[in-house]
Amino acid sequence: MGRVLVAVLGIALLGLPRLGTAGEKQSGMAGMEEMVFVESRFSYPETVKRIKAAIQAQGMKVMFVDDQQATLRRLGVKGPGAMVIEFFNAKYTKQIFEIDHAAHMVIPLRIGVMEGSEHDPHSTATHVMYDKPSTLFARYQGLDAVAKELDGVLEKIVAGVAAQSGMKMKGH
Repeated sequence: MGRVLVAVLGIALLGLPRLGTAGEKQSGMAGMEEMVFVESRFSYPETVKRIKAAIQAQGMKVMFVDDQQATLRRLGVKGPGAMVIEFFNAKYTKQIFEIDHAAHMVIPLRIGVMEGSEHDPHSTATHVMYDKPSTLFARYQGLDAVAKELDGVLEKIVAGVAAQSGMKMKGH
């Protein structure tokens, strides 16, 4: 039961198919998005706090926080921490709209923080995940430069909590 709950939370966390093992590519809906999946060196609450602070330190604004653990508690389900933090900066919105207004579907960007592991129900590790902006914006013409810049912003946000200096890529 615990393993199923953790797997369901992992899937629900970002509304994406199940993650594969490190380096494994699975075909997703668009078949090209890649997720960065990093183990945090901090507890779940500390990771959430540090991610929010890092978002602001990068000049971004936290726009919405979806505390999925709290939602589950209201439904009578006990589960590990699971949160999605949506954020962006109007400077980038302006740049994106000037190039391709249809790309508004990609923003705001999202970072997920999950307590535990989809592969190990007894894990107490905290994980941080996000889709790379360069792959999210790839279907839109002319957004390569801004997407690459946003890749760097997300790398900096997550680097402050990463357990190791290298980040793991997982296809989805």
